[in-house]
Amino acid sequence: MMIKPKIAIIGGGSSGLFLANLLKDINADVYIIEKNNKLGKKILASGNGKCNFTNIYDLKDKYNSTFANTIIGKYTVKETLMLFEKNGLVYKNDDMGRCYPVSECSSSVLDCLKKGLNKSHILLDTEVRNISIMNNKYVVEYKKGNDIFDYIVCCSGSCASNLGSDKAYNYLNSLNIKINDLKASLTPIIVKEDVSLLKGVRVKCKLEVFGSNNMKLYEEEGEVLFKEDALSGIAVFNASSIINRKKDDYKIVLDLSSGMNKNQLYKYIRNNIKDSYNMFKGFLNDKLGEYIFLRSNVDKYNLKDKDIDKIVETISCLSFKVKDLYSLNDAQVCSGGVELSQLNQNLEMKKYPNMYIAGELLDIDGISGGYNLQFAWSSAGVIAKDIMCKIGEGECNEKE
Repeated sequence: MMIKPKIAIIGGGSSGLFLANLLKDINADVYIIEKNNKLGKKILASGNGKCNFTNIYDLKDKYNSTFANTIIGKYTVKETLMLFEKNGLVYKNDDMGRCYPVSECSSSVLDCLKKGLNKSHILLDTEVRNISIMNNKYVVEYKKGNDIFDYIVCCSGSCASNLGSDKAYNYLNSLNIKINDLKASLTPIIVKEDVSLLKGVRVKCKLEVFGSNNMKLYEEEGEVLFKEDALSGIAVFNASSIINRKKDDYKIVLDLSSGMNKNQLYKYIRNNIKDSYNMFKGFLNDKLGEYIFLRSNVDKYNLKDKDIDKIVETISCLSFKVKDLYSLNDAQVCSGGVELSQLNQNLEMKKYPNMYIAGELLDIDGISGGYNLQFAWSSAGVIAKDIMCKIGEGECNEKE
């Protein structure tokens, strides 16, 4: 009787659960090894509990590396949606292509993934301490023993957010796997200016990021939320994914003009200059209006015609110097991770046959909009196809 191959999936998050679904009908014993007492904790927290789980629009230029698009090209958004539909997920998409469960509840996504785990061995509260190699197999060590596997897929997630962990990097380091610097991404941006007056204010605007050479690096129309020492909101999160890639003196510029050009702004302020107390009523938040006066360096109680140009410039080009990013504990995504040159096109380690790396552990990160979860699903899909090829239950992809 032929012995079934044993497959270890280290991490019961997005990549791990998706992979287990894809492998559920193959002739193998699949183990999900999860350090927490429940599966999919980060999925439940995704998208503020709504779980923007993919995006149906063009994914080009949404990641820090074109390698991400290569992987998604091999396991597509269409294939991803087919699996979720098969497992009963009903979803909708907005005008930006972002897909959500119609329930607007992330537990719907997790429940659909759990449906495909009936044939998997699930080990909860089981933290991997070390991985070693013996007779071309992988020995996975826990606190209370070990197991031997033919295939191993590392998808433990990253150290981003308060649900993240850096434990995976320890067992990867023990195998001399190169880890690129870990940095916060999709996180608030701390600015040098005092913005404490604006704490809690939200505003729709155009955001631009400039480097020290005054070259525009990024722009987006979206919502900005002011914190006591930082800017936040989706547009800011996306800007952080640009800022963390290279050390520089960055500047963020907000255009608060709501579509008015400078001539229209000038006329608006000129018409209201004699009533500075109510100048911005119906246009800007009261706190933001006060801040505009402060940043324009004008006397609110004695406005002159010469002050109009200053106020117009501040509204249309409210600039902030970037001081730092919030920590990894506050970030949605971790930038950095396993160096991509160590893997082939099927996400298999070149020096460790039958060992794969998926999802957030890789040095792949994208902006907000469902892109990071789509990479998690696609990386699992590519690995599943390669494993099925090796055990003779699927078509084989050409390797690097």
